[in-house]
Amino acid sequence: NGSAIRLASVPPNPVHLTYHWLHADDRRVAHYEGVRTRLPMSVAAGAETSIPQAVQAPATDGALLLRVTLVQEGVRWLDEMAKPVYTEIPVYIEAG
Repeated sequence: NGSAIRLASVPPNPVHLTYHWLHADDRRVAHYEGVRTRLPMSVAAGAETSIPQAVQAPATDGALLLRVTLVQEGVRWLDEMAKPVYTEIPVYIEAG
């Protein structure tokens, strides 16, 4: 948690792990709304932790980027902030 605040999945605006699927060639959105994963504990400012995340592959063949980020429900996606918070993982999907 590189922010100055504690992150937690508590009301009124819980923070969840989530993701977007992007086309690898031009970063166009292939699927925007990823499955939400609740933070099982609060994460203090400056703390590090590992949390298993649920991910559902889209029904799209080809090279994609899995952009893992956080969303504060009803407030903001953290990958859209002035200092965006995300990581991208290249994935090749063969829908069958």
